[in-house]
Amino acid sequence: MIATLLFTENSAVYLNLMHFFYGLGAIAGPQIASGFVNWLNDGYQGVYKGLSVIVVVLFVILIFTPFSTLKKVNTPTDSESSGGSICSIFKRPYVWLCGITVGFMEVIEFSASNWGALYYRDVYGFDVTKEGALFVSMFYILFTASRLLSGFLIEKIGYYVSLFSSLVIVIVIYVVGFLCGPHGRWVIPFTGWFIGIMFPTYMCLLMQIFGAESSRISSIVIFLSGATNGLVQLLIGYINEYIGNEWGFRCNVIYTLIPFILFCFVRLQGKKMERKRKEREVELKEIESKEEKIVDVDSTAISTITP
Repeated sequence: MIATLLFTENSAVYLNLMHFFYGLGAIAGPQIASGFVNWLNDGYQGVYKGLSVIVVVLFVILIFTPFSTLKKVNTPTDSESSGGSICSIFKRPYVWLCGITVGFMEVIEFSASNWGALYYRDVYGFDVTKEGALFVSMFYILFTASRLLSGFLIEKIGYYVSLFSSLVIVIVIYVVGFLCGPHGRWVIPFTGWFIGIMFPTYMCLLMQIFGAESSRISSIVIFLSGATNGLVQLLIGYINEYIGNEWGFRCNVIYTLIPFILFCFVRLQGKKMERKRKEREVELKEIESKEEKIVDVDSTAISTITP
């Protein structure tokens, strides 16, 4: 959650760029792992030995990296930190709404790798290691490139517009892709470009809505989103088993429509919370200015009395 404290300005640029490296690691990771297997000649154990060295080196670098920006972060006021304990945060319905919404965004993200290749194998008979692998690779290449390049555009058009637009476009691509039958494997991977921005942009939005509370609340939101994603992925498996192999992945249209609807409620409540927070900030500034005036008057009175 350190990102919510560091990236307070141009958040979409930095968070999307940070998550770009996740995608880059997903692309380069298998190649690095196979390199360690061949170089160390120790089977899969060589992967863990090689990665352990890299992790230790990065950990040492992290220890000696000064995060001076953290010192500039203002601590929350009593009104902002009220209800800040974990139990009290779980009692807030809006936090659950935010967590479930981003959870469904994760569902359509992981569905490409979990179910996409299997869908084209089971329904159209394609080879998982060829056409299926190409499908997943195309998705993640576009997914990763989007996180690298989209940050500045997101900052320009706004978080809400970016997320709403992405959800609508993903629904359209899914519908067209599924209607194209086996040729849809060339269409559906383009959802990766628009799905790629969803999670980091949503985190930026939480920072904007919750302010000083965002670092704590976002951790709860991520927990709820992971639980939501896991349950829905299990549901997809049951759909494939009991309804038909073609329907689990096709239901991604529904899984994208659900967060679109939920996000409408997130926006309505989020706007109210932002407005209240700004009003509270204005009130605090007025109180501070009045206190400063009182202090100035008292100091002036003292100086006139003093001979």
